[in-house]
Amino acid sequence: MAARLIPTSWPRAIWVAASDAFTEIAEMALSVGTGGSAGFTTENGCTLFGRPVYFSDFLPRLGSTGDLVLCDPAYYAVADRAALAVASSPHYRFGEDLTTWKITSRQDARPLLNSAVTPRNGASSTLGAYIQIAAR
Repeated sequence: MAARLIPTSWPRAIWVAASDAFTEIAEMALSVGTGGSAGFTTENGCTLFGRPVYFSDFLPRLGSTGDLVLCDPAYYAVADRAALAVASSPHYRFGEDLTTWKITSRQDARPLLNSAVTPRNGASSTLGAYIQIAAR
């Protein structure tokens, strides 16, 4: 997954994993010769190969496509669609001397890249800012 990430994205990259993937990720190790080292650490928060790991129940369950994602949040844009609107009404709970407040915020978000990109050196593997693992 890291090899498919846009190289300049690595310093900002984060892992997002399905909430039920913690045990498998915690047991990951990187083989080094006849030894090995932990790929996952919890010394300074959860990290996987030096990048932060966030667990989310919004991702598909463990074993499904997309249960682990490596992404660069800088390639995701969030924009206000309308100004924050605040309104009040003394009528709803008039008999209890209460005022009701309504606060409305309209936002939109979307990826800045719509498809994978071809590396400048013409390598056969495409690169992206959002890499998801395939189902097993």
